[in-house]
Amino acid sequence: MFTHQQVDPQDELKDQLGITITDLTPRGQVKIRSRAWSARSKSGFIPSGTKIRVIQMDGIHLIVESIQE
Repeated sequence: MFTHQQVDPQDELKDQLGITITDLTPRGQVKIRSRAWSARSKSGFIPSGTKIRVIQMDGIHLIVESIQE
């Protein structure tokens, strides 16, 4: 018998990498796994085209930070 483990959507997106598709001022849009999400920057302005990491979810909005390569 198989059991299905519930996955919390917040856990599924945490630490995922993506890119900003608009400037985050501090709110805007990001793309994670080819899906657009409303997001808020943890630390203010992040320009469009910046790689980001999801820190957490706040309702249906993602809280993100820019990442350096």
